[in-house]
Amino acid sequence: MDRLKFLGKEIRSFNIEATNWCYLKCSACDRTIRKDHVKKRNDLDISIFKKLANYDLIHEISFNFCGIYGDNLYHPEIIDIFKILKSKGSRVTLETNGSYRDDDFWKELLNTLDEGDIINFSIDGLEDTNKIYRKGSSWKHIYKALKMAGKSKVKADWKFIVFKHNQHQIKEARELAEKLGVNFYLRYSGRFLENDSLLPDPEFIGLQQKHRTFVENAYKNNTVDNNVSILPRCIDGKNIGITNEGLVLPCLTFHSIKNEWMEENREKISLFNRDISDILNDPLWEDLSNMWETPTKAPYICSKYCGMPKTELNKFEPSRIKASDYNYD
Repeated sequence: MDRLKFLGKEIRSFNIEATNWCYLKCSACDRTIRKDHVKKRNDLDISIFKKLANYDLIHEISFNFCGIYGDNLYHPEIIDIFKILKSKGSRVTLETNGSYRDDDFWKELLNTLDEGDIINFSIDGLEDTNKIYRKGSSWKHIYKALKMAGKSKVKADWKFIVFKHNQHQIKEARELAEKLGVNFYLRYSGRFLENDSLLPDPEFIGLQQKHRTFVENAYKNNTVDNNVSILPRCIDGKNIGITNEGLVLPCLTFHSIKNEWMEENREKISLFNRDISDILNDPLWEDLSNMWETPTKAPYICSKYCGMPKTELNKFEPSRIKASDYNYD
């Protein structure tokens, strides 16, 4: 059987939002900003993963569990979901803050995963500063989870988004990560607003923030089509999105802002209505890709997250966007 493809490229990974539930209230999170989009809790039914697991070559695709509205750690059957995928040989990455799960949960989770899997802890500071942005987080639970993950066979990462209030702790946090056996890396956010109190010093502001500001100004000045190019990350077959409603999208960010294209095609892109291969082979994706040629015809979210100055487009050819060059949060 041929591998699953998106716009002619073999899919290398899916980005899964198995739940829209989270205990935290991070100030720049879509869950906090757009409360009307999360009117009730919704957990993706485990039957979807059982169907995906039946695909012959699913072991060649990795699954990244990192949501837009929710933390996948809180899906009531998340370990069972991982067991299904691991039984087929797939690799799994879980991105989480790590709060509010007990030792027994972490023991079972770490025993389910192996050395090919990753737990990526989103922790932005130390005990006194992580809670400033990650409102409602529990350092007690985070620290215990870090210790257990650091001693396990699973690859454990600490993702540290740099803010004004935590940039002075980078060295100390890196040293703590090393002590716990956890890999440490910085992430530069692109979610800052104008005159944002969270905004760090200039050396910690990444390309995404600069490009987003450029795109927003282009919309204000009605110069988008002349000055902005959309270079979608999805065109390389990475992190094709599956939402907590079972919708297949170019990326999960695509549903952070409701758009007409998604609503018009909702029935066609639902895994509750169609097989994954039928969805991916639908001509609707070609129609969407044609829209990217003229940003004002495309969903705004595509310009917001994957737009850049036309003058900089050649910097990302032919290898497209690399995480090391374009640091997404």
